[in-house]
Amino acid sequence: MKSLFSLKSFSFAFDHKSPRFFDNVSLEVTVPGLTFVQGKNGAGKSTLFRLLQGIVGRHEQVHGIVEVRGHQYNLELAGDRQRLHRKSMILHQSFDSMLAPSFTGFENLQFAKFDENPGLTLVPLDPQISDFAVQFALPLEKPVYQFSGGQRQMLAMLMITQKSLDLLFLDEPTAALDHKNSDYLMRGIEQLVQDTGISVLCVSHDQDIVRNYARSIIEITQSLSGSRQFTVK
Repeated sequence: MKSLFSLKSFSFAFDHKSPRFFDNVSLEVTVPGLTFVQGKNGAGKSTLFRLLQGIVGRHEQVHGIVEVRGHQYNLELAGDRQRLHRKSMILHQSFDSMLAPSFTGFENLQFAKFDENPGLTLVPLDPQISDFAVQFALPLEKPVYQFSGGQRQMLAMLMITQKSLDLLFLDEPTAALDHKNSDYLMRGIEQLVQDTGISVLCVSHDQDIVRNYARSIIEITQSLSGSRQFTVK
């Protein structure tokens, strides 16, 4: 089967004197849809997400090849890490900081399309956005402060996908939502993945969410030597 996301010969240490945290591990995801990353506290989920965004500290040692959506990134090369960083993003639990609450959903989405040197006119939105908004009853014509928590997070997701991305990371996306809004958000994320083809890696401690929405699971475990290993289910 075609690989949607893979990590090859991946190693990482916090400095040249430290034992390897990840030691020559590889993984491959071939099933379309949401991939959840699981592991005990301290297993390395946050570290993995950071490195897969191309964020490496001054003294840290990293090796390996990331391949996603047909693009390859060599983590040893600063240029490749910069390219990967531009093509990846994480949606934190503090997603509200992305939104301008007094502006409408449409206006927030238009601002999200601005590049580093924006012009004076707003950028038109893809018609697919309107179709998505209708499907999920997202009131883009209203100011954001009138949105529910699930609707605000859905808007933040849409804003992120206005950029050209290869990888999207979700950190406990339903942590602040009730069951109804959690299901609403996850259905929307599934649709966005289908519409955009972006590879999405998600961390969630809600086992109902994992059971209902995971198409693949990357399990991080610790070996006897202390290094981390990956198992794809």
